[in-house]
Amino acid sequence: MKTLKLESSSFIDDDLRESYSDVLWSVKYLIGYLISYLLDRRMETLDIAKRMLQSRVPLAGIIHFTGRSEDELVATSQ
Repeated sequence: MKTLKLESSSFIDDDLRESYSDVLWSVKYLIGYLISYLLDRRMETLDIAKRMLQSRVPLAGIIHFTGRSEDELVATSQ
């Protein structure tokens, strides 16, 4: 990990910078480099809460109707 380097490149258009950010990392590996790219979308707090509720409510319904715990559902879906 001594060769891990944060690159100065960005691939987001200027008009999208208010909503998105990105990070590019490189690390020397064997005979070349591995590149890791992370794209992040900023959301309003209410937007985040809404998305969390949308993802949790259906799961809660499945748990209620099947009688299975969330851990059991996750284990069987993998």
